[in-house]
Amino acid sequence: YQLKIKKIKKIKIPFKVNGLHLGGGTPNILSDKSFKKIVKTISGNNEGENGSSSGSSESGYEEHKLLSSIEIDPRITSIEQLELLYELNFRKVSFGIQDTDENVLRMVDRKQDIGELEQLTKFTKKIGFKSINFDLIYGLPGQTKESITKTARDIIRLSPDTIAFYSYAHVPWHAFDQHELEKYPIASGKLKRELYEIAASELLSNGYQAIGMDHFSKESDPLYIEYKKHNLKRSFMGYSCNYFNTIVGLGASAISSTKNFYVQNEKDLEKYQRSVLEKRKIPIVKYYKRTASDILIGNIIEELMIYFEVPGSLLNQIKNFKHYSKIMNKLDEFENDGLIKMTESFDLHVTELGKIFLRNIATAFDYHLLLLQINEQKFSNSL
Repeated sequence: YQLKIKKIKKIKIPFKVNGLHLGGGTPNILSDKSFKKIVKTISGNNEGENGSSSGSSESGYEEHKLLSSIEIDPRITSIEQLELLYELNFRKVSFGIQDTDENVLRMVDRKQDIGELEQLTKFTKKIGFKSINFDLIYGLPGQTKESITKTARDIIRLSPDTIAFYSYAHVPWHAFDQHELEKYPIASGKLKRELYEIAASELLSNGYQAIGMDHFSKESDPLYIEYKKHNLKRSFMGYSCNYFNTIVGLGASAISSTKNFYVQNEKDLEKYQRSVLEKRKIPIVKYYKRTASDILIGNIIEELMIYFEVPGSLLNQIKNFKHYSKIMNKLDEFENDGLIKMTESFDLHVTELGKIFLRNIATAFDYHLLLLQINEQKFSNSL
């Protein structure tokens, strides 16, 4: 890390940066000195431009030179580190919690003390961070109806502003260490969905509002405010109050996007480092140019993933698609199964039952996926 940090201070970024997100695991493993150099290099490029701030007051967060957020492993952070992050204009922090039940945490080999987490959360609020998010996972090995209820109540007591409640993806053919977890009971199907619904019911009964897919927010958080205004956005980065035409991904396997392109960096860390440090070049291994059809389908799927509906004015635009009949055949199946409702004006509404299968409904519009013949399992199950 230190070698890479020394290199970046020499880089001149050829554009103005409006937002910075540090994620992809545990960025708070970096030293204070490294954090300062990263932020100074990126935000320093914005200084002196009419003396204006690039932060957006419309986002609900206070304006500052760089709209910054970070993912943090609460087990390895400190009060001093949080103070530094606040000084560097980070205003949104996301804690990777997963679960609070001791038995579940033991099974997934994660040591985490609820008392320490409570003190850390209190200090994060006291120092002035504008939004605190907790990442939770349902379907973890060993989770039961009783344990998920306890976890939900623990989280409600700690009172984060937003909660991302993700489904555990059991993919041992990709993450080989997950084979070790198969000696424990892992919920699937109906039981896994019940775990989600139990926790969701607790959250909804205690001041949280459901947003899109697997997310919850207090009404005071910018995420919910923009959701109610119909201004919320979603990309491969998740839900966001801000829309950026260009996202530049730095680091191994990171994905960059513009209006018309997706680009992915080299996944192998050593190859990535050699290219950056020796060739001073970000190694790109994949790219895809989006067509007008791709952009339209992306807009439709985004509406589904956020608002569980698609207006007829948008849906009507796919009628000239080459694969329109295939898409409609899938939608007819979903309607017959009670997952969606279509109106005479061609509006699409996802039913309560359909929300469980939202990802499946979205795939109906992905004509690339419809044309693929997948002969091996590559993804986790929806339930």
